[in-house]
Amino acid sequence: MEDTMTRHKLESSDYEHPLDREALAMLKKIPLLDKLVAAYVELTMKMNLKVEHDGNFVRVSEKICPRVYRLYRTALERLDMPAEYPVYIMQAWEYNAYTMGVKNPLITLHSYVVNDFTDDELLFIIGHEMGHIKSEHLLYYQMSSMINSLISSLGPIGQTAASGIAIALMEWQRKSELTADRAGFIANQNREACYTALAKLMGLPEHLEEYNITQDTIVEQAEDFTTVDDTLFKKALYIVMTMWQSHPWGAGRIRELKGWKF
Repeated sequence: MEDTMTRHKLESSDYEHPLDREALAMLKKIPLLDKLVAAYVELTMKMNLKVEHDGNFVRVSEKICPRVYRLYRTALERLDMPAEYPVYIMQAWEYNAYTMGVKNPLITLHSYVVNDFTDDELLFIIGHEMGHIKSEHLLYYQMSSMINSLISSLGPIGQTAASGIAIALMEWQRKSELTADRAGFIANQNREACYTALAKLMGLPEHLEEYNITQDTIVEQAEDFTTVDDTLFKKALYIVMTMWQSHPWGAGRIRELKGWKF
């Protein structure tokens, strides 16, 4: 991969997935909603989330979890991030990570991701989260979460009225993950490690050699994934099955990343 540092300063437009860019442009046309959500999120962050993270999770530093800190610094540099962000590790068995906040975001890694992922796989995860920050996804992520919570408290008429916005937000959110995956690849500069990281999120066992699983077989499965570009019935089935999911299916993410040249 061409060295982004010698080419030019990296901008989010250099790697954004076109479907993400198109959907986000539509969301930004919703008047006032973004400003209201941003104000609410920042207030919540200051009052609750930041306090909880500092009080109950491990904050990564050069002295505490130096391996994660080293990878974090690498991702900051390779993605030309405009600022530094606190990184936390929380005790959780599920392979996951998330980023919260708008003006002052923070990144949280689940402990099992830190334990079980290789350096390049973990760098992909950290870069993925930074990609959400750099592409300004976080406001609309919070908006999606808030609207989905609101829908559950509304009556049938309110639910019907709000569900259209909620479905549009979820559809964009799935597309935004493709952009963040690209950022993860720029951060780790190891395409194969991106594949294995995504495969682990799908359920791939940690020790590949014990299960006769290779990177080639992972990519082969992704290439066989034809749900969304086969028959009209399969397209409709995919839409229904993923309508309320925040992330696209893993095989599709691997296939999308394999076909992207940077």
